[in-house]
Amino acid sequence: MKIYCAIKLNDREKDYLKKELGTTPVTFRDELPKEERKDHFLQSHVCFGNVKPEWLNETTSLKWIQLQSIGFGIYQNVQPVTDFSMTHLKNFFDIPVAETALAGIMALNRGIDQLVIDKEQIVWEGYALRPHLSLLQGKSVLILGGGGIGQQLKKLLSAFDAQVTFYGRRTVNSDIQKLEDLDEALTKTDIVINSLPGTDQTVNLFDKRRLSLLKSDAIFVNVGRGSAVDENALATLLLEKKIKGAVLDVTRIEPLPADHILYQCPNTLLTQHTAGGYKDEILDVVKVFLRNFAKFQKGEELEHIVNLKKGY
Repeated sequence: MKIYCAIKLNDREKDYLKKELGTTPVTFRDELPKEERKDHFLQSHVCFGNVKPEWLNETTSLKWIQLQSIGFGIYQNVQPVTDFSMTHLKNFFDIPVAETALAGIMALNRGIDQLVIDKEQIVWEGYALRPHLSLLQGKSVLILGGGGIGQQLKKLLSAFDAQVTFYGRRTVNSDIQKLEDLDEALTKTDIVINSLPGTDQTVNLFDKRRLSLLKSDAIFVNVGRGSAVDENALATLLLEKKIKGAVLDVTRIEPLPADHILYQCPNTLLTQHTAGGYKDEILDVVKVFLRNFAKFQKGEELEHIVNLKKGY
């Protein structure tokens, strides 16, 4: 049994992984010359971490790959010559992503984004800012995606007596399942949060027409996929102050080019795809791999097997 570790680990994380694996050999990508990495992967039976999609088309030894991400869109067109299982980090980032979304919403409502700017510019607004502040208490919130992130958000928002509505085309417990009903809901909702995965159906879901349905005092949050949003249309709304603000953890291009229009938008928080992060994030990812590896060795069903055809 050979394991190829494609995820970059620090010494503490490597030592923990090797200790838990015991005598099972593991090769670390960052300890190999670049020209040797592919060969080591092709000789491995298990891969921990993401590799180039084309490598999956060539392997004849791989039995299972544990991704270090939730998303696996780059692998949807692979055509492997042998069967293997792929698992991802479903639900792993639910809590930190939900907390980031909530933090962004609170920052916009309470003027924290403007106060940070005021401090940098040595400006004291004080009472002049107070009439522009909002409360989260009792607000209507529309969450697209009823998965782990959405459920965690609902739990957090319950402390503010927020009225939460879920949209999901395939989720049985969703309040809204049709696009026409989604459009109607957008015209009435205070806060819209997209947490949908990236699929063909979610690309440009928030196009210019649908974004124009948002209320003038609405906050738009995207912790799903950047491909879901027409960023130019959103930027226009923000620049013209036709919505209250936006919290964007994901964008179509990452990192954003220095001249991107979103940098110029007022009342906009760009959290730079950090929402899932926290101090022991990578060590906990190692623990997920080890938990699944134990199942793999016993021939048990692995946790969070992905369906490449369905996109989730």
